[in-house]
Amino acid sequence: MRSKSDKKKPLVPRLRFPEFREAGAWEKKRLGTQGGFLTPLSGKSAKDFDAGDAKFIPYMNVFSNTFTDIQDLRSVIITDDESQNAVAKGDVFFTVSSETPEEAGMSSVLLGDVDRCYLNSFCALFRFDDHLSPNLIFLGYLLRSRSVRCHLSRGAQGATRYNISKLVFKELPLVFPLAKEQQKIAHCLSSLDEVIGLESHKLDTLKNLKKGLMQQLFPQEVA
Repeated sequence: MRSKSDKKKPLVPRLRFPEFREAGAWEKKRLGTQGGFLTPLSGKSAKDFDAGDAKFIPYMNVFSNTFTDIQDLRSVIITDDESQNAVAKGDVFFTVSSETPEEAGMSSVLLGDVDRCYLNSFCALFRFDDHLSPNLIFLGYLLRSRSVRCHLSRGAQGATRYNISKLVFKELPLVFPLAKEQQKIAHCLSSLDEVIGLESHKLDTLKNLKKGLMQQLFPQEVA
């Protein structure tokens, strides 16, 4: 009789680039085996925010962006005697609380270094161990994939507000192909995002054009 492990199908996607169809199965890893969590901003009061020369990443920046928007930062006071964990390229941020299970555990990956920047206290900060970080763009899309979102949504606990524990994050199953396939997937999806961004900009331009034309093509009633 075959064991349950023997019955498990290899982890391969339904759609694969031709050059990787014979590359074998993807490797499954738990997030907690790849690095650890660091404490985000702590010990701050309202008067410390929107002042000072340090920066912090707001909750909605993490919630809304697969890749952290470094233009969407706020100021915070950080004194020389404080022991705070500054963020670094490759860090992963997770929201830990939300109004619905489906919105809990949203992720954002930091693609570049930002000087004297910290993470808001309502998010979790994960950092990969040296040499274990995957392709960062691939990682960003992976963490927003359906299987990851399902795991985190199921792990959210609460009634009026839903929270995710560090244990749920640590047990998060991730699947990785070889580095070259990661790069190929990252390039494909990021290229599509670039096209979407350009088309969205064109759409906004056309909407503004239409609005301006309507204001000029119809007479304005004088009060």
